[in-house]
Amino acid sequence: MKNLFIIMAIVIVFIGCSSKNPNFFTDEIYQEKVLLAAKNYKDLIKIYREKLEKKDTPKTRLKLAQYYYEAQDYHSVFYYLHPLVEAKSSPEALLLYSKALEIMGNHKEALEMLDILTNINKNIAEAYNLKGIIYASLKKFVLAKQNFLQAKELFLKDSIINTNLAMMAILEQKYPEAINYLMPLYKRGYKDSKIINNLIFALIKDNKSNIALEIIQKENLSKSPRNFVRNLQKVKAKNL
Repeated sequence: MKNLFIIMAIVIVFIGCSSKNPNFFTDEIYQEKVLLAAKNYKDLIKIYREKLEKKDTPKTRLKLAQYYYEAQDYHSVFYYLHPLVEAKSSPEALLLYSKALEIMGNHKEALEMLDILTNINKNIAEAYNLKGIIYASLKKFVLAKQNFLQAKELFLKDSIINTNLAMMAILEQKYPEAINYLMPLYKRGYKDSKIINNLIFALIKDNKSNIALEIIQKENLSKSPRNFVRNLQKVKAKNL
């Protein structure tokens, strides 16, 4: 009888709580979180297109463009961000536009857009990081490193900046430098595939295959760790 009373009390508490809260399944914020978690960009785009049609605001336009970006529809990103970019009124819009340009391979235009952005606001770490990525892809390593370090100074995550600096060091065949960027991240528990793969590659190229082998075995990356190492020894940095 006592247990039945406890169960009934719990049910009453839950019912009481639910009666005071909105219906989560019709709540816009909750619905958006669910769709975003499911990566259902089709429905998210539909929602924000309808919102934009009813009322055109910079916030709605930017959100719609962000979901088009996630859906890899970059031409729609350009289309919906165009008014915000023309007005230079939204740093977020300028950054997103630059990201889409970089992905499309329009490096010159992306750098021009990022210059506009950093002239408006010099404290956007992501802008300098993106500049660094573009300069590295153009093999302008000095400019790339300058921008990566500027992003680091503005407190962009170590996992992002160190990975990018390490990748640049690998492209320059400066393998000890790459290891110095990546090994501290690995020891601190970062297990992103880019960090681990680049670290293993740099170790092998720096003739530290035994350490690379230990990591491969520890992370269970291959059923044939030694063959994995031998295959990586044949790979050139420019092919990464």
